[in-house]
Amino acid sequence: MRSLRGGRPAESTRRLAFETTLQAAELAGEGGPPGLEEMSTPNMLDNARRLLVTATERQRADVARAEALGAELARLRAENAALRRRLPELASEPGSAPVEVDPPPIVHTLIDISDRVAGLRDTVEPAVTRWLLDRITEALAGTGVIGIRDKGPVDVTRHAVLAVRATDDPDLIDRIAETVRPGYRWNDRILRPQQVIAYVEDGR
Repeated sequence: MRSLRGGRPAESTRRLAFETTLQAAELAGEGGPPGLEEMSTPNMLDNARRLLVTATERQRADVARAEALGAELARLRAENAALRRRLPELASEPGSAPVEVDPPPIVHTLIDISDRVAGLRDTVEPAVTRWLLDRITEALAGTGVIGIRDKGPVDVTRHAVLAVRATDDPDLIDRIAETVRPGYRWNDRILRPQQVIAYVEDGR
């Protein structure tokens, strides 16, 4: 790193190229190129340009994925609204079931989309994923599905423990430390338990 310090114009330009390349690598989700400190200034700038192109392409792909999920969600919400408008008609047909025994098929699709959108949090603008998740929650609520995001003690009838976290605080033992994925219930039936990390006694 000593070779990158100094006040002369060439050294200042080289230091700027070095820092630009590292920032570009961070944006692209990559580490700095091997041997970066020994590269010439033009080579550093070439690597920075390459990494910025990669970062731009990655961001465009993430935005395209978010837009595709948004379009799919809009389509599913329209289908759900159409089905709900037809419910009185369907209920009056001969042989129609008086009580639903399973949630509409759209529910499992919406839950899957919700999981995928949540997985984009680290790569897509948080406001975009928050908006999509809010719309999905509204669509699920329209079908009678309620999310489960409990805090407090672990309840095996509502929660699935995926991992544990040690603690020396006795008040936290067997309580929820973190939610990995929310759970869902429909008509008092658990469609998916809340997936959690639970506190356990340190040393267990």
